[in-house]
Amino acid sequence: MTSDTGSSGDSKLSGMEQMMLRDLERVKPSNDTILQNCELLRRDLARMRENSAKVPKPARN
Repeated sequence: MTSDTGSSGDSKLSGMEQMMLRDLERVKPSNDTILQNCELLRRDLARMRENSAKVPKPARN
């Protein structure tokens, strides 16, 4: 999704929508932040898999 603030497409947006779009642009995470979060999630997932392997699974009926 690409949006250029101030483009002709924005003229169709209400003032509130334009304000929300500017807010989104301001708080949009950088690629570094996204990659860092992915790495943290991978680490957590690996830890959860490790822990679940140690816990005996209940028998299914």
